[in-house]
Amino acid sequence: MSDENEKFSVESFLKKVQEGDKTLLIVGAIVMIIPMVALFFLTGGKTDKKMTQQKLRTMVQRRNVFNFGTKEDGTKSAPKSGLPSKSSNWFGSRTPAQKIADEIHRAEQVIEQKANIIEVPPELTGDHKKQYLAEHNYHLCCANGAIELKNYAEAEELLKKALDEAKDNAFLEVYALGSLCALYERTGDAVKMEAAYKQYVEAVSKIPPEFGGGDLKRVVRDAYQALATVGNYASPAEITDALEKEPLVQKGVVPSNINIREVYKSFPIKYE
Repeated sequence: MSDENEKFSVESFLKKVQEGDKTLLIVGAIVMIIPMVALFFLTGGKTDKKMTQQKLRTMVQRRNVFNFGTKEDGTKSAPKSGLPSKSSNWFGSRTPAQKIADEIHRAEQVIEQKANIIEVPPELTGDHKKQYLAEHNYHLCCANGAIELKNYAEAEELLKKALDEAKDNAFLEVYALGSLCALYERTGDAVKMEAAYKQYVEAVSKIPPEFGGGDLKRVVRDAYQALATVGNYASPAEITDALEKEPLVQKGVVPSNINIREVYKSFPIKYE
């Protein structure tokens, strides 16, 4: 055909339509038939109109990574992510520093849980087992480390946790109270120190004698009253003579120039 060499133009297209070009009509019919054939296959070969609409609606509402579902109000909803729910917080309002702090806190919790599981040697039973558990208590060990690092506020909180865990373990109670006394001595808190020492001397009586327990309260009270009597009534010559004969002074354990008259005043617990 000679028309095949002509360039396409709107005028020629309209002219062909007006002249009833059969080729154009056939092409147009094919273009209209293609969507109908596609719908036929998508609906499984069924031509029922209701079934077709329901099938299409189901396909549109199916949510996957390639399409969006339609809500009841007609708006589009984004597909749900396959990532864990916690990952949505990564793009939230928390700063990177806060997220890192959260991760560190979770790691510390895992470490703490594992550290609280103490493997006791099978040969240890009874009081020996309790003593071993007390010596390896996580909060007590961390508190003693915090005291050495001068993190006194942290140490105090850790020792309180250790005391909460010491309800059935007298060894842990004594060890925690002893560390608490040392803590308040370093901070210079006389009121808290006296209260801690009073608890400590009471707790020592719960320890079996073979482990060093006993009536420490009586011993401390007697020592305080004896030193107070010496300070109030002994002459300087009598004090000097007594100190020279004291084995601990002779061995250098107790300094010879100590002011024995004032020692009782330094006791954390005062007895009348």
